[in-house]
Amino acid sequence: MISFTVYGDVAAEARARHSGIRHGRPYTPPNTVAWRLIIREEAFKHKPDVLWDGPIGLAITHYKLAPKSAPKRVYNRTKPDVDNIEAMVMNSLKGIIYTDDCRIVHIETDKLCGDPPRMEIGLWQMEEAGA
Repeated sequence: MISFTVYGDVAAEARARHSGIRHGRPYTPPNTVAWRLIIREEAFKHKPDVLWDGPIGLAITHYKLAPKSAPKRVYNRTKPDVDNIEAMVMNSLKGIIYTDDCRIVHIETDKLCGDPPRMEIGLWQMEEAGA
């Protein structure tokens, strides 16, 4: 199992944008690029000797500060959406932990309120059912 924590109010994966009106080039928003780099740098410290190529499980716990209007709230019901958090992590770890994000067959994601803001990421290799 590999686990690590990324500190900060991690942004979610943003959709690609286009520059210009007609034949504009697609680009990734700078905030997405910056957070991908931060996640990749932390993941690189835990890089396996060989990239994982079998089925993989992924657990993500995203902590964000509770709103002042509800300081005892446990679950974070605000943006970013869970699927965008998952996309950010999966895209960031490709080529560092595993060969391709299609290898992820199980995901557990929680959005909670907590201090400090952070994202805890855990990955493990899963056994094939018939193996």
